[in-house]
This record gives sequence, C-alpha cells and structure tokens, in this order.
Amino acid sequence: GASEPRKGCPRVEGPLSEISNLKKLQYLDAVNWVSSGQLSDLGGLTALQALYLANFDNTFEVTGSLSDLSALSELETLLLSKLDVEISMDDLTMFPNLQSLTLVEPTNVMGDASSVCDLPTLTKLQLVGSDMASCDDLNPCLETCQIIS
Repeated sequence: GASEPRKGCPRVEGPLSEISNLKKLQYLDAVNWVSSGQLSDLGGLTALQALYLANFDNTFEVTGSLSDLSALSELETLLLSKLDVEISMDDLTMFPNLQSLTLVEPTNVMGDASSVCDLPTLTKLQLVGSDMASCDDLNPCLETCQIIS
C-alpha cells in the first residue's frame, strides 16, 4: 500500500551545524525543526538579515548565548522563542541594523529592557512571558511594543 501524501510543510531534521557553512544565507526560519545545536553553529552566517528560532513543540533544542551571534551584524529581525539560551540585553548592540525583536518565554535574560532604546533602528519589540519591562517605559523609543507577561 502506498502511504498518504504529507500535508503541510516538511519537517527539517538534523543538527544545526550542517548549515553552518551557508555564508550567503539571508533568511533562516528554524521554527519547530527537529534539531539540536548551539547558537554558535549559526555564528558564521554573516549575511543573515532575518533569524527565526522557535521551539514550540519541544523538538528544537538550541543552547548558547546571544553573544555567540556577534558576527551577524546585518541582522534586522530576530525571534527567539522557548529556547534555553542566555540573552543579555546589552548584547543587542551587536546588531546595529536590528529593527524587530521578539522574545517568547525567554529563560535567561539579563540586563535592562530599556537598553533597547539605545538601538537606533529598533522599532518593534515583542516580549511574551516576561515581566522585565512595560511598554509605558519603552514607547517613546519604539513604534510597536507588545509585552505579555
């Protein structure tokens, strides 16, 4: 018997290190991959402008520190969701072109959220599952602010 055709998007499987040499990659959407690795596996993808890393169904195990991505100076959009990574708000200055930042249920965040106001290009901030700031404090420096604790 023939198997039923797959519905929806195919699952991406394998270690993050397998894509570490894609130097020209500008967009990476690794949401619900069946994968594991370190943020440092992506540290060489210096052309990245958009990076989406999310673990909504517990199949994507990524660890490390935001500082592991220090070479991604072209990054404009960053989404980190439900990952066991260390995020220092001060490290956001490594991304001078960052326009949009989304953190969903961050587990290890250090620093003051008001440091996002030091990022001249950042216009959109979403924090979900964190009570580290209020939009009242951050609205003067952002066009869009959404914080859901």
